[in-house]
Amino acid sequence: MAKKQRMLIILVALVLLWAGIVHQRLGSREHTLVLLQEVFPAAVSYQPAGGKYPAYRVLDEQQRPVGYAVLAQASGYGGPLTVLVGLDAGGKVVRVQITRHHETPLYLKLVLEEGFLERFYGKTFGDPLVLGQDLDGVSGATVSAQGIAAAVGKAVRQVGVEEFGLALPEPEPAAWGAEEWILLAMFVTALVGMKYGWTKMRGALLAFSVFFLGFRLGASLNLGNIASLISGNVPAFPERPSWHLLVGGTLLVVLGTGRNWYCAWLCPFGAVQEGIHRVLSLLKYPVPRRYLAWAVPLRLTLTWLALLLAFLFVNPSIAGYEPFAAFFSGRAHAGQWLLMGLVLFLSLFYYRLWCRFFCPTGAVLDLAAAVRGRIKGRKEREKKHAPAAGEEGLACPRAPRCGGLPRPDQETKDPPGVFPWVLGIFVALILFTLLKNAGVL
Repeated sequence: MAKKQRMLIILVALVLLWAGIVHQRLGSREHTLVLLQEVFPAAVSYQPAGGKYPAYRVLDEQQRPVGYAVLAQASGYGGPLTVLVGLDAGGKVVRVQITRHHETPLYLKLVLEEGFLERFYGKTFGDPLVLGQDLDGVSGATVSAQGIAAAVGKAVRQVGVEEFGLALPEPEPAAWGAEEWILLAMFVTALVGMKYGWTKMRGALLAFSVFFLGFRLGASLNLGNIASLISGNVPAFPERPSWHLLVGGTLLVVLGTGRNWYCAWLCPFGAVQEGIHRVLSLLKYPVPRRYLAWAVPLRLTLTWLALLLAFLFVNPSIAGYEPFAAFFSGRAHAGQWLLMGLVLFLSLFYYRLWCRFFCPTGAVLDLAAAVRGRIKGRKEREKKHAPAAGEEGLACPRAPRCGGLPRPDQETKDPPGVFPWVLGIFVALILFTLLKNAGVL
C-alpha cells in the first residue's frame, strides 16, 4: 500500500510539472500588431518581410512605410532571448524591446536600469554592435548584455541584406577557446581522479574550481540550467559552447557512469563550504542521525516546487534559488544574501549541510545517477562506491549514508532541539528566495 501511495505521489508531481511546461509554451505567444504598435505608434498594418527571423514592413494609415521590425533571437545567460528591434525607413535603430527571455530577473533588471537598450538607438548597418567596441557592457550581467547585442546585430543585418540589398558579413560564432578547453580538462581530471581514488587531487581541483568556475566564469551548474534543458529553452551551441559543455556534459557523464561526480569534485560552492568546515571549524557537529532520513525527500520536494514555479511563471531561471551568485558575483537579492550567510556560518559546524539537505542541483544529479543504476540493474551501486561514514564522504558528500559525519573522536553533541530550527529557517528562506525570483515579493 505504501508503495502504491508513493507511486501516486510521484505521478501527480510529474503531471503537475508537465502541465507547467505546457503552460510555459502557451503563455509565450506574441500578438504581432500590438508589439509593432509599441515600437511604431503610427502603425496600423504590416507586411511580412524576408529573412531568417520574423520581420515586418510597418505601414501607417495611408499605407506608407514607417520602418521595419525584426524579432531576432540570440542566447542569453538563461537560454534563448527574443528581441524586437525597430528601424526607421533609413535603417537606424529607433527601439529595442525584449519580448521573451529566460534570464535571471536580477540580471535583466541590471541591464534595464543601466539603460543598455537605449545604447543601440541611432545605430545602423555599419556599426559592429559588439561589447567593448561601440557598446559598453553591463557589469554583473555580461552574458545577458552579449545576448541582447547579438540579437540586435542579427536584426540590423537582416534588414540591411533583405530590404536594402547590402552585402553584410555573417556574425562569427563563438570560438571553442581556452575556457572550454580548461573546463574539459577539469572534467577529465575529476573522472580520472574519481576512478583511481586520487583524493589528494580532489582538493586541488576544488580549489581551482572556486577560482575558475566561481570567480572567473561565474558559472556553476544550477537548477535554472536544468529547467532550461527540460523545457527546451537552451542557448544555441555556437553562441554558448561552455554552457552545453558544463550542463549537457555533466548530465551525460552522470547518466553514463551512474555516479554524481560533479558535486564532490567540481562544484565551487560546495568547495567553499567544505573549505570553511575543514580550515575554520573548531566545533564539528554531526547531523543528528534521526534527521538524515529527511535529506532526500526534503531536497526533492524543494526541487519539484522550484521547477513548478519556474514553468508556471514561464522563466526557467526562477528555479535557481542557490546562493551561488551572491558569493561569487556579489549580485543577489535579499533572499539569496540571507541564504548565503546562513550556509557559510553553519559550514563552521556542519559538513556541507546545504549540499546534503537543500541543494536542488545535487538532488537532480543524484536522481540521474540512481536512474542509471536501476537501468543497469545495479541497485547497490551507491552502497558499493560510498565510503563508510567517518571518511567525510569524498565520493558523495550529499547522500545520507555517506554524509560526511566526523569520526567519533571529533564529534561534539549537537545542541538539543537546534537542528529542526535550522531546517525550518532554511526552508523559509528558500521559499522567500523563490518568490523573490518570481517577482511575487
